[in-house]
Amino acid sequence: LIRQATGIRPILLLDDVFEKLDEQRVGALIERVTADPDQQILLTHTEQVRVRSILRENQVADYIAL
Repeated sequence: LIRQATGIRPILLLDDVFEKLDEQRVGALIERVTADPDQQILLTHTEQVRVRSILRENQVADYIAL
């Protein structure tokens, strides 16, 4: 909606969202937010290993885990 209204592509912020979702919902969320290859996503989580695993399982190729 923001992109349609302003023409500006917003950055999606997901802060520690994986703690609240089961694996099926995590997969659905990642699939949805990575559908647009130009989307910028900032994802935070307390367990770096889990984030890397989730992104690998969902075949998200372009990510940086710090």
